[in-house]
Amino acid sequence: MAASGDARGTTSEGGAEATPTGRDAVQRDGTQLLPEGSKRQRGVLRFANAVSWMRLVTVVPATALLLMSVSFSLVTVADLLRTLAGLLAGHSDLVNLSVEFVEYTDFFLLSTVLYMTSLGLFSLFVTDRTPLPPWLSFHDFDDIKERIARVVVVMLVVFFFGEVLRGKAGESLLVLGVSISLVIVAMSVFLRCTVPPRR
Repeated sequence: MAASGDARGTTSEGGAEATPTGRDAVQRDGTQLLPEGSKRQRGVLRFANAVSWMRLVTVVPATALLLMSVSFSLVTVADLLRTLAGLLAGHSDLVNLSVEFVEYTDFFLLSTVLYMTSLGLFSLFVTDRTPLPPWLSFHDFDDIKERIARVVVVMLVVFFFGEVLRGKAGESLLVLGVSISLVIVAMSVFLRCTVPPRR
């Protein structure tokens, strides 16, 4: 006659396990109950998921930077049209126009920096499925730093060129050129030390 298991669960004479209790308890339908401590683990996972979803808060600065880029571009275009209208009316000459065009170039570059920062934040923290050309793809935060730094260097060079067109010369131009050079060198060293080389 087969030996029956006690209330805490024993094995039958044929070796088949009776329903266990405690850490390895199973339900009547045969599904395994969660082991002890699993509620804590599930709580930790829920908290981790909530923290992960909080990365979407970067949509706010990304959208703000995008709006700043678009608005800055539109304002620059409007000012450019007023300048061209003044040129046609005879209120400006080609020298002053060339200086203003260089300044507009700097403004558009700044708009590009704002756009690239917005795009980088969106790609890294929201979704990486944004259709972008390979040269503009963002894989980590170093990509954002590198692309912004490159554009800023161009902005500094364009600004120096604009000062030359304005007629600045002598010691003031030398000091400006040396200062910009030092900034560019510092940025280059920073990128070399912090951004790993691409393969």
